[in-house]
Amino acid sequence: MHVLVALSQQVIKQQINLFQEDWCIDMLCGLIKQANERIDRVRLTASSSIITLIHKSAIDIPYIPHINELRKIFPQDPTQLINPSESFSITVKAIKLDTYRKSVLSGLVISIGGVSESVIRAASSSLLEQIKEVSQDQELLDRFTVSLTEVYNDCIKQPRLLVPFLKLTDSLLTNACFEEYRGDPGSFPDQLFTYTQSCTKKTKDVKRVLASIDVFCGLLQFQGQVQTKVLSHMMDLLCHPIFPRARKIAAEQLYLTLITYEELMSPDVVDEVNQILSDTLWNILEDRDLTQPRDRLCELFNLPIPAPRTPANVKESGIQKPQDFTFNEFVQRPF
Repeated sequence: MHVLVALSQQVIKQQINLFQEDWCIDMLCGLIKQANERIDRVRLTASSSIITLIHKSAIDIPYIPHINELRKIFPQDPTQLINPSESFSITVKAIKLDTYRKSVLSGLVISIGGVSESVIRAASSSLLEQIKEVSQDQELLDRFTVSLTEVYNDCIKQPRLLVPFLKLTDSLLTNACFEEYRGDPGSFPDQLFTYTQSCTKKTKDVKRVLASIDVFCGLLQFQGQVQTKVLSHMMDLLCHPIFPRARKIAAEQLYLTLITYEELMSPDVVDEVNQILSDTLWNILEDRDLTQPRDRLCELFNLPIPAPRTPANVKESGIQKPQDFTFNEFVQRPF
């Protein structure tokens, strides 16, 4: 990264016409992203490079978007950016700047979706602090949601980033960052539902399925059609065909969510719904034994009962199935 800064300075010094605006924007966006990632030395190096470009360069660097705002955000002394809590509290502020918002979120996906508790806490708390300010401006919040969907579109091309993205989204939903959309959900909550459903469809990654359950339950805070869609999908998860653990977690999370949002069901069915969710052995019983309690929940929520699953048709190969042979015919048949 330091080499990139030095190269930029040399190009500007010797042939400034070769230094293009789009190249400069890409460079700054890349540095902002890395300044919000999970590895300490990467964050420090990226932040130091930004500080050099905006504060310490002997040559004025043209085309840097929001340079005055960046000078207010980043201190001249990079040692203030060594500790994760101090580092994120500074770098995440760039999320308010349109050019860098997506880059900040892309870096935070990796940090919040990582395994280091100190980094997760520091990144999450800094993001939530900034979102409190962003949510006070509806237009800025709308632009933030657009950037979040753009980050999803990038993550879908790199499946390893989907679980971290779901974790970041869950953190935002859990902390009521999109409270302004509750009464009038519009398209954003519906988009989140569609994205979450599509990235878990036919997946064999149990971590992705489990992370999606948290997001689905978080989406139940929004009124309107998205609530019905989420509840219907949760009914499917209660009978997940591959992961018994996902059934159990779906039941537990739905139970807790219904306690939080009591308006999701009629008061006269609360006890029965809670009893079915808590007493059914979702991770132990066979599929056929789970259908009845799941269907009863659908009735209580006034949801359509899902059609029974049918096994995929076995392609005819022209060779008889082994059970159609006698034993002697089976052992003598060519393979």
